[in-house]
Amino acid sequence: MSLTYLSSKSVLQFIDPNLRIELRQRCPGVRSTEKSIPMRIDEVQLTPTMIRINKKTYRLCLYECYREDSDLTVDKMPEGIRNVRKMSRERDHDVDHYGIRDQPEATIRFVERLRQDLDIEHSKDMYYKAKQLLSIETNPVEMKALEERINHYGSIYYPYLLREKETPRYRMPYFYFIKLVIADDKTEVVQYSKTLGDALKYMVGQLFGTASLITIRVLEINPTAPFYYSIPYNLSVCNLKITQQISRALNAFSFSAPLQKLEILAHPREIVDYSNPTLRDARIVVSTGVVTR
Repeated sequence: MSLTYLSSKSVLQFIDPNLRIELRQRCPGVRSTEKSIPMRIDEVQLTPTMIRINKKTYRLCLYECYREDSDLTVDKMPEGIRNVRKMSRERDHDVDHYGIRDQPEATIRFVERLRQDLDIEHSKDMYYKAKQLLSIETNPVEMKALEERINHYGSIYYPYLLREKETPRYRMPYFYFIKLVIADDKTEVVQYSKTLGDALKYMVGQLFGTASLITIRVLEINPTAPFYYSIPYNLSVCNLKITQQISRALNAFSFSAPLQKLEILAHPREIVDYSNPTLRDARIVVSTGVVTR
C-alpha cells in the first residue's frame, strides 16, 4: 500500500528510528519525503565497526571462509589448525590476502605494535618447538597435548607462515567476506573488495538516509583506532561522551547547537585542544585523563 505525502510525514515524524530505517529500505519512495523530517533517536553508540541505535546494533566485520580441500590449486591447511581458526572467524580490522592485519602504521600505537610482534614471535617459537617435541614423543597423552599446542599456536602463526612462503592469492586456503550483522539475528555478506572503513561509510548513509537533521539525546563515541567516521549530517545532541582521539572525533561531526554536556575520557598523554568550537561552546564539560594545550 502506498503512502501519501502527508501520511508519510506523519509516520516518519513519530516512528521508531530503527523501523524508519527498515521502512526506507522497503519503501524507497519515502526517501524524498524524509529530507524534511528530523530523525529523533534516544541513544546512539559508535565504535570503529558498530553502530547501535537505541538498543539495536548494526555491526560490520570480516568473515574468514575456507576453500574446499578438493581444490588441487589451493595450499592445504592442517585440519587441526583450521578447526581452531574456525572457532574465531570474525575480524574487526582490515587484512591483507594472508589474513594479517592491514592498517597504516600511523593508526597503531607503538605499544600495541610491539605487543603484536612479540605475540607472533612467541607463537612461532612455540609452534616449531612443539612440532620438534612431537617428532620424538611416544607417550599418547603427551602427544595429544603437543598436537593441541601445535594447533593453537599454529592458528596464530599460520598467516605469517603463508607470507614467508609468498603464497599467491589464488593458492590461499581461505579468503574473506565483509559481513553485516543486524541485531544478532540477521546477516548479510558481500565481497571483500573495499575496506571496512568504506563499508562503514556506506552503512552510515543507509542508516541515516537523507534526513537533514538528526536529534540524539545521548551520543557515545568509542573511537579506538582506526576511526572511520565522517558524517555529513547536522546533529542536535544533548549529551556527548567520547573516549580517545577527542579532536578527531569532534571534527568528524557537525553539531547544529551547543552541547548540553560533553564528557571526554582521554587516553593517557593524549593532548586535547580546548579551542575546538564544539568543546569550547559546550555548557558542561567533564574531562578525565586530559592533557590540554
